[in-house]
Amino acid sequence: MKKRLILWSAAGTCLAVLLAANTYIFAESESSPVQEIRLQTVKVTEKPLTEVHHFDGIAVADEIIDVYPLFDKEASEWLVKKGDAVTEGDPLVLYSDPELESRLKEAEDALSEEEVKADYYGALKSKLESKISNLDEEKDKVLIEEISAQLSDAELAENISLSRETSLGSTVSNLQEKIQNLSVVSPISGTVQLVEQHSDLSKPIIRIHSSGSLLVKVSLSPTEAAFINEGDEVTWQLSNTNREKATVLRKQMGGTNEIIDVYMQAENATLTEGEPVRVFVNETIKKKTAFLPTSAVITIDQKKYVYTLVDGFLQKREVLTGVVSGRMVEIVKGAAKGEWAAVKPSEAYYHNQRAYNLTVETGKVNENVKEKNKK
Repeated sequence: MKKRLILWSAAGTCLAVLLAANTYIFAESESSPVQEIRLQTVKVTEKPLTEVHHFDGIAVADEIIDVYPLFDKEASEWLVKKGDAVTEGDPLVLYSDPELESRLKEAEDALSEEEVKADYYGALKSKLESKISNLDEEKDKVLIEEISAQLSDAELAENISLSRETSLGSTVSNLQEKIQNLSVVSPISGTVQLVEQHSDLSKPIIRIHSSGSLLVKVSLSPTEAAFINEGDEVTWQLSNTNREKATVLRKQMGGTNEIIDVYMQAENATLTEGEPVRVFVNETIKKKTAFLPTSAVITIDQKKYVYTLVDGFLQKREVLTGVVSGRMVEIVKGAAKGEWAAVKPSEAYYHNQRAYNLTVETGKVNENVKEKNKK
């Protein structure tokens, strides 16, 4: 019995000691200062949210001109073939008009005849004037009067011929112009891509692609073309080359109502007509939205959180994320532009935990060093 009392007494003493020790430890932990963590942070930024679309395009001539046949005329000579280089104003097709050509020949013959008459009467006038100058006004008075009458007739005949010559010259010029207009000339400098010999007024007989720099063309649906505007900057790329800049010049309806052709002027381009090109277009989804590195977001129990640092304390924020772009993620809700968020947060962090912002303080130190170096 005595042994039992001793054992119970010893057990009670141990229990009392343990309770006292636990109370002391708890009191010490409550009264000790909160542990401050030191961490790197990143600032919430704001920028546009864009989506990159890529389309397959082709290098095309800046201008394509179709040439049509003349009305009610037959081509007499085709002067070009596919692949020929032409300059603006070069004749492409010659047309004939027998009636105009006949009238031109008659006018040219009459003009030649009047030119001969004018020359004859001009020479006769000079000869008669020379005779009169060699005669004596007193002795040869009768002869002078006779020659003077002949001279007057010669001057009249010469004037009539010169007048007819002028009129016929104008007629010849007009007929020549009409006949010249029967030929089809190139409206631009470029390369002939199509030659079809026919007289159908609704179809082109020749197609010319302009020379000089080429454009990039993509054919899009109305929905795809809706977010591309004239003046927008895009990028383009040939296979296995770096991307280059291009500017949207114009949009126009394609072959059908369901297609819109978009033409772009490529910078620093060395393109070959018909060469395939890939075009990249940025669509602006939101003009501005918040972003953080993906490393600043932590998932706990299938919910996403960030730890923002406010006045030296961590704030655990549940966030709604959006689009992931590379190493950045859109923060739709839960954090705002300019706030500092912990990088690679730990599940051990807790709300209202005291924290020291190493990123901000390091930046201040660096600024101070720069200022001292300036001095």
